[in-house]
Amino acid sequence: MPISQKKIIIFTGLVKISRNLVGTAVIYPELARGLNQAGFKVSMVGPEAVEMKQPGVDYYVYHKKNNEKLIRGSSAVIFGSYPPIEPMEYARKNGKNIITYMWSIAPIGSLEFRDFKSFKRQDELHRFIVDSYNKSLKYSDKIFCRDERAREVIVGSLITLGRVDLAGYRIGHNFDSLVQIAPFGLSWGRPRHNKNIYRGVAHGIKQDDFIMLWNGGVWNRTDAPGMVKIMKHIWPKNRKIKLVFQGFYNPHGINTSEAKEAWRLLKKFELLNKNIFIPDKWIEFDERDGYLAEADAGITLSPNIPDANYFIKTRFYDYLWAELPIILNRCESFTSEVEKYGLGLVLAGDYKRQAWEIVKFVGNKKLQTEIRSNIREYKQGKSWDKQLKPVVEYCQKVN
Repeated sequence: MPISQKKIIIFTGLVKISRNLVGTAVIYPELARGLNQAGFKVSMVGPEAVEMKQPGVDYYVYHKKNNEKLIRGSSAVIFGSYPPIEPMEYARKNGKNIITYMWSIAPIGSLEFRDFKSFKRQDELHRFIVDSYNKSLKYSDKIFCRDERAREVIVGSLITLGRVDLAGYRIGHNFDSLVQIAPFGLSWGRPRHNKNIYRGVAHGIKQDDFIMLWNGGVWNRTDAPGMVKIMKHIWPKNRKIKLVFQGFYNPHGINTSEAKEAWRLLKKFELLNKNIFIPDKWIEFDERDGYLAEADAGITLSPNIPDANYFIKTRFYDYLWAELPIILNRCESFTSEVEKYGLGLVLAGDYKRQAWEIVKFVGNKKLQTEIRSNIREYKQGKSWDKQLKPVVEYCQKVN
């Protein structure tokens, strides 16, 4: 079948594709764009009407009968980390090639879904996600993931499901025929800076201040309260270091336990609009570049939990896109890349020690220049079209 006639269906599962695009949801528009540019007819099915539409892509709201119609007419069906079970089972029943782009290991991520009124409701959702994850691994003809660490977890899961067998081993000893890495990509160029948002504009931030940007949300998998404690220790040492919590208000307000605790500490230490600054709304995906372009470094902290230990946060890719030195702690899985390629500063010790390390780093302009040079080199060949090439090439082979 000519590529121009091949139809690919992408199911976004629970993920909404909107102007409030959050984290790894960006993979769906990028997958659609890459496949469309390769000549495929692409349809995307989501839980609600899509606000961010792309030319050449058809969009549908999740509906059982229409899902089945789209699946029957497709060459392949792509699912993400939180796949809807019903269309996945229907695709399997109809002999369709099932592809999963597993941008996170859903059962680990869902351990941090704790904003529920009852443990029972949280437990029910977690069990559903585990079931969805296992069925995805059972049914997928091909699985793509972001990095080697995630791949190791997936292969371990496949062992328990009986999919790491002799037949697959004879095809390839590393099981690349089943599980392959297709990393996240970077946008072209660098973020636009049309006007100052904070520097010399906001009361409390001067033109020559050092701005650290916490890009993205304050979720239960991050250590925003710890970040506030670090800024408390920094204030007496260097009053030119400022932090912007760009995503403090998520699309639903301040509703995570970490955000609430960070807010409490902000008030207690009286740091708001002193050396910590918070936009009064969630910054839409297409507006984030202005914040990135104005910053001097990108920072994120996480507690020592599996979500941080195994998954690279999407915001690190934004920091790389903007060529910002990355500041993170040792709990983050991206630490090894930062240390190996000299992409930033890895914090260790208690919050007071980490504050001292940041102050020392801010004063080392030579090191910052070297890091930006390292990032420019590291970025080479990591555009979305290059990183998602394995997915497109696999789809081209599907009958």
